[in-house]
Amino acid sequence: MRPGSVQRRLGGWGGGAAALALLLFPGDPAFHDSPRASSLADTAFHWTVGSRVHTVGLVCARPDTLVTGTGTCGTGGVLRATGDKGTIVRGPAGNSTPFGLSWYIHYDTPPDGWSTQKYLALDSLAGGSQVVAKVTLSLSQMQVFLGTTTKLAATLTNSIGAVVPGTVTWTATGAASVDTSGRVTATSVGTGTVTATSQNGVSGSATVTVVLVPVRSVSVTPAVDTEPVGSSVQLTAQTFDSAGHLLTGRAVTWSDSTRSIISVSPSGMVGALSPGTGRAWATSEGLSAMGLVVVVPTVVPPPAQLAAQLLIVPPGLTPGQGARVTFYAVLRDSTGSVSIGVHSTWSSSDTTVAKIDSSTQPVGIFFANPGVAVVTAKFGLLTATVPVNVMRVSVSTLTVQFAPCVVSQVAPTTCGPYPVVNNGTGVRVGSVMLTTGP
Repeated sequence: MRPGSVQRRLGGWGGGAAALALLLFPGDPAFHDSPRASSLADTAFHWTVGSRVHTVGLVCARPDTLVTGTGTCGTGGVLRATGDKGTIVRGPAGNSTPFGLSWYIHYDTPPDGWSTQKYLALDSLAGGSQVVAKVTLSLSQMQVFLGTTTKLAATLTNSIGAVVPGTVTWTATGAASVDTSGRVTATSVGTGTVTATSQNGVSGSATVTVVLVPVRSVSVTPAVDTEPVGSSVQLTAQTFDSAGHLLTGRAVTWSDSTRSIISVSPSGMVGALSPGTGRAWATSEGLSAMGLVVVVPTVVPPPAQLAAQLLIVPPGLTPGQGARVTFYAVLRDSTGSVSIGVHSTWSSSDTTVAKIDSSTQPVGIFFANPGVAVVTAKFGLLTATVPVNVMRVSVSTLTVQFAPCVVSQVAPTTCGPYPVVNNGTGVRVGSVMLTTGP
């Protein structure tokens, strides 16, 4: 036994059997001079007396390196909480517990004691080296959408991995840019590199992959259209993200599932081939939308020498405000034959007065406001017009006709059949609601 070493008898081990252990006391200079101690210090990654540490789990602070007595931490031992900080003042002691090396820690708050290295983390070496040896970014690789921003953080550590203070300079190349705080912006589709460099020239980098925001829905305009055989219509497709925001510049592929009825060009131009309902599809990033094109037979105008006159029926009208009237285009040729409801093109000189609300034949016209408008129908080279003078509707008297009914004292009751507005025409306009008082 070397001078300065001690013997210590242990009790309570092995079912009460006494054991005799020979231990070099870590505070003894002889311990630090021994080859065994040097080997232990090396395997401890050069932890040294004076280094700062903190606990990374519940760990005992014992008065000696041996677990003597009973209880979690033995006689006199105290359980330290996670995150407790302190300074190494002695050690290491090796193989004294199943957890390997132990260090005597002078904790910032008492009590002090021997704690196993397994539940300690090194904050700094003795003397506190502040030289940056490594720069680590919070993300080493990231994939972001074009136009979005992401915040990166840089951590500076010394040669033993302890965090040290310092500042970095941010730079970026390729598909991303970065500001002085580490906020990265995706500027173009592709890849880029963001780098943080310490004051002593040590740097760390992250790879940035920029992709387009994915398409989540597609729409086609017009969604429904009617075209005669031989004509064409341009369809337009729009793409949107998951939030409904319009995405521009996305590739769209056009196709049709009814090739005998319509044809579709790569730009979305639809040609009407034969009568029926055609379906044109716009597809972008695997998502599709459909436009319906109803193809109707082409009405061939009669020869010019036979087309004598195009008429509108009724020929003249003074409707009341709010009325809706059906108009017919009537073709009379030189032989006297009459064709009613020919497919004509209709228009109104003032849509605030007379609004054409149907593209079928016959056509419906809604008279929304008082005023004068001219309704026009065109068929081939023939044109017919009819003036309309929309009158304002005014109510002079209100006559209510009642049928026998029972009026509830607790709830509104509808009696009928209806009231009559005496405006010269006796138009029925609705029902009357009678409500009893409280």
